[in-house]
Amino acid sequence: MFLGGRERYISESGRLGFHQPDFPGLKDEDRRAIIAQEQTRLRRLGVSDAFARKALQAKPDDMWFPALTELLNAGVVTPVVQSSDFALPDISASSIAPLR
Repeated sequence: MFLGGRERYISESGRLGFHQPDFPGLKDEDRRAIIAQEQTRLRRLGVSDAFARKALQAKPDDMWFPALTELLNAGVVTPVVQSSDFALPDISASSIAPLR
């Protein structure tokens, strides 16, 4: 979902995690084919080939969290932003009632 956006913002404290796809009953040969398709999809979304390969190395029960510099250099995120860049100017966090 994140990679489908044109502008892909992340804050300095943000993290994105990557791992191989997994489905119940998925055979190794099928996983390899899905990984190859996902690598191609990531490349079409503007992610570097090296990053796409590394992102798909983490096993399904693991997660790779690249550093912000890796995300920027690979074209995964566009700018690193401050969350205050998107705050509503006249609303404080304490004035927002939780949803019920």
